[in-house]
Amino acid sequence: MKRGLPVRLKFMRRDPSGCLEKVLFPDFHIAQDLAINAVTPVEFTPQTVGNYQFSCGMNMFHGAIKVEE
Repeated sequence: MKRGLPVRLKFMRRDPSGCLEKVLFPDFHIAQDLAINAVTPVEFTPQTVGNYQFSCGMNMFHGAIKVEE
């Protein structure tokens, strides 16, 4: 991903557990509900180069994105 360019991530939630009802991107102030068996887009524009973590609502599942110049 490139700094200053819009990002659209698509999440497909297939697991009905409550832990996965939400995805959190704390650095971008995003807390997005995820519908079961549906694609949910999450959109933001990173302004700073770096690695950014995201997690489920209960902080049990994690991922990261890398933003480059």
